[in-house]
Amino acid sequence: MLHLEKKDIEDYIIHRYENFLLDEVDVDPENRDDNTLKINIKDRDPLGRDIFLKHITATQKTLIVPAYMEILALGCITATRKLSDDEMVIFTGISNFKKYASFKEGKTILGRVLKLSDKKGFLKFKGHLWDGDIAIGEGTMMAFFTPVDTQSATAKTVDLPPLNINKTIDKTLFPKSSDMTVCDTLRYISDSECVTTYTYPDTHPLIKGHFPKNALMMGIMSWLAVEDALSTFCFEKKLAANKTLITDASIIKEDGTLVAEFRDVCVEGLFKSDKNPNQCEITETKKVTFRNMVKPNETIFIHCKNITIQ
Repeated sequence: MLHLEKKDIEDYIIHRYENFLLDEVDVDPENRDDNTLKINIKDRDPLGRDIFLKHITATQKTLIVPAYMEILALGCITATRKLSDDEMVIFTGISNFKKYASFKEGKTILGRVLKLSDKKGFLKFKGHLWDGDIAIGEGTMMAFFTPVDTQSATAKTVDLPPLNINKTIDKTLFPKSSDMTVCDTLRYISDSECVTTYTYPDTHPLIKGHFPKNALMMGIMSWLAVEDALSTFCFEKKLAANKTLITDASIIKEDGTLVAEFRDVCVEGLFKSDKNPNQCEITETKKVTFRNMVKPNETIFIHCKNITIQ
C-alpha cells in the first residue's frame, strides 16, 4: 500500500493551493481502482481551506456541501496517476449525489473512491465520505485528463425568461465568505422560477489553483450558484419556516451558451430559525452536467425553474 501525505499528494495534484482538499490518500499500486482518503479542515486552516467553511449555527461551522464531491474528485485524480505540468482534469458530470450529514469543522473525515470504468479516456468513479459510523455523502463522477490549454467546447444555447428586475444581492445575508457567495443580482422571479447573475472576478482567491495557465471557475462555484439563487428566491418569498425545495437549473453565459445543467436538485432551506442562519443547502441531485468553462470576468445567469416547495 502506498501512503501519500500532503507533500506527496502535491506531486499528483499540482497547482491546487486552497483547492487542496486532501490530507492523506492510501493507494494500492497493484489496484488503483479502489483507494481511501482522509481530510480534516479546521477554522483558520493553515492551507487557507477554511474558505470552504460556512456557519451552520452561530457557533459552529461546516464544510459547504459542493466541496464533498471536490474531495472525492481529487481522490479520483490521485488514485489514477500524477498530473504533468501541462495537464488538468475536467469533470464532465456528477450523478446520484446525496448528502447524509454535515461535515463539521475540525473533524477527521474518511473517504473511499472506486473506479467503475475507463472507456476512451473517460473515467467513471463512485465515492463515499463518512465520519466513524456516520455516512456523510456519496456520488458518482465522470472525468478526463486533458492539456491545460484546452478550450471550451462548442455548446448549445438556451433562452432565459424575460428579465424583469435588477436587484443587488446583500451578501451579508449568507453565512459564508463573500468570495464563496455566487450571487450578485436578482434578475427575474415568479412563483416557480428565478434568475440570478454572478460575475466571476479575476481576483478570486481560487484562481491560483484552478488553473495557473488557464484560469477557470471551479465546478464548486456552479453548485454554490444554484444554492445561492434558491436562497435569494426564499428571501424574496419570505419563507417563514424550514422548507425543502426541488428544482431543475441551468447556468448560462451572457451569449446564451449553456455552462451546466442540474436535474432534480433537492435543497434544504433553513430560514427564520433561531438555531440556523439563513441559507440553502443542496442535499441531493440526480445529475449535474458540465458543458462549458467559465473564465475570469465572465458573467453567468443562474436559472432555477420548476421550483416546488415542500
